Amino acid sequence: ANATHKIIESIFTPIVDDEGRVTHVIVQTVDLTDVKHAEAALARSEALHRTTIDAMTDSVHLVDRDLTLLLTNERMRRFVESLGLSSDVVGQTLMEAVPFIPARVVDEYQQVFASGEPLRTEEETDLRGRLLVTEVLKVPIVEAGVVQRVLTVVRDLTAQREAEEKLQQAQKMEAVGRLAGGVAHDFNNLLTAIIGNASLIEMESDAGDPNHESATEILATCKRGRELTRNLLGFARKGRFQ
Repeated sequence: ANATHKIIESIFTPIVDDEGRVTHVIVQTVDLTDVKHAEAALARSEALHRTTIDAMTDSVHLVDRDLTLLLTNERMRRFVESLGLSSDVVGQTLMEAVPFIPARVVDEYQQVFASGEPLRTEEETDLRGRLLVTEVLKVPIVEAGVVQRVLTVVRDLTAQREAEEKLQQAQKMEAVGRLAGGVAHDFNNLLTAIIGNASLIEMESDAGDPNHESATEILATCKRGRELTRNLLGFARKGRFQ
C-alpha cells in the first residue's frame, strides 16, 4: 500500500485537580501537512525566481511607489559593488542606493506609475571618466488596476556602442582610402603627361639653356609628385607608406 506521510502538530494541556495532581490531558491535534507542503512549494518557487533573475546578464531591480528597492539581482549587486557602494540595498530608495542617478529618472518612474505603460530609454552616464551607455526598460506591475511596482531591466550597451563607433570609423577610413586611390590615379595621369612633355624639352635643349634647366626642375618636381601618389595608393590599399 502507498504510505501517506502526515505532518501533525499536537498541543498537550494537563488538567489538574484541587490537590495538584494531573488527572487528565487534553490533546489538540492539527494536521499541518497542506500548510507545510504549501510553504515548501513557495520556498521552491522563490528559489527558482531568485535563481532565474540572478542568471540574467542584465541588471534587474524592483521598486515600489516610493522607489524603495524590493528586489535586486546578482548583476545589479555586482555593479553597485564596483562603484564602491554597498550591495545590500534592499529597503533603501533607488537614490540612496545609487546616488549618481539623474533627477529625471524619478520623473520617468512617476510617468510609468501614472500611465501604466512601459518606458524604454537610452542613457549615457560618466562613471569616473568612463562613459557607460545603457538601455533601460521600466515595466509596470499592476494589481487591482493600479501600478504598485515597477520592474527595471538595465542592459549595458557600452561595448556594443564602442564596436559600432569603431565600425563607423573603419567605414569612414575605407571611404577615404577609396577616394585617395582615385585621386592618386588621376594625379598620376596628369604627372605622366607633364613628365612626357618635360622630357621632350630636356632632350631637345642643350645644357645651360633656360628651357633645359626648367625641364630638369619640372622632372624633379614630378618625381616628388609620384612619391606622393605612391603613398596615396599605399594608403588606399592599406599598405605601408610614409
